[in-house]
Amino acid sequence: MKIIIIGSGSRGNCTYIETATTKIIIDAGISLLQVKTKLKEHHIDLKEVDALFVTHEHSDHVAYLGKLLVHTKAHLYVDKLSFNVIDERNKNFLSTLPHTFIEKDTRYDVGDLSIVPIELSHDTVNCVGYLVKQLNVETNESFAVVTDTGYLNSKYFKVLSNIKIILFESNHDIEMLRNSNRSWFLIERILSIRGHLSNDECSQYLKKFISNNNKCIILGHLSEECNTEELAYNKVIETFGNELPFKLYIAKQREALEINTEDYD
Repeated sequence: MKIIIIGSGSRGNCTYIETATTKIIIDAGISLLQVKTKLKEHHIDLKEVDALFVTHEHSDHVAYLGKLLVHTKAHLYVDKLSFNVIDERNKNFLSTLPHTFIEKDTRYDVGDLSIVPIELSHDTVNCVGYLVKQLNVETNESFAVVTDTGYLNSKYFKVLSNIKIILFESNHDIEMLRNSNRSWFLIERILSIRGHLSNDECSQYLKKFISNNNKCIILGHLSEECNTEELAYNKVIETFGNELPFKLYIAKQREALEINTEDYD
């Protein structure tokens, strides 16, 4: 399974996933031109995408949803509450396109991929992460997206401990956030259980579920104003005592990151 995190952050989010027979995208918060350009650099034709999954209705995740759906003719998978908000914002255009309403903790198969939405906690009408697993293979080709949440239910620890590659939120450094020029209302929102995970919370959650099955962790959705790659990276190093049992990467806002699950067998 090939994973390309096209962009991760408050300015836009989009992740591409493919096997030999199936291609999907999670979120559409990056312009059509940028997505086409970045995928072309990896010799990928965007028009071949089979399905597009949405995590929630915030613009940094769906701003270019309509354009991507029209260009790719991909089937849309989205929660009904999120769909209603996005569709109204787009003057009911999405209603004319093929779509399926998803439910949390329910499996959806697209080609040789199974996709399960998991419950997250964010200040939206609904927010989900995704567990993605390749079917009909002997090895554990799996990937998870867990971003845009202020809390992670412990019921998902076991299943996450079996995912090979995880994109996990490490949004902010708490002191940088508190000392920022943002309003106190916004600061409180980000720190709440319906906000975003801090570097500290990210590392604490990882410590709770990491197993030998987790081969690669990608820190994502880093704040450009209230975090640095060094702080996020070093917090994980500190939490695991300088002996990381997995590869650790940072997903960037403007630079695509490619990961192949087969490289971590």
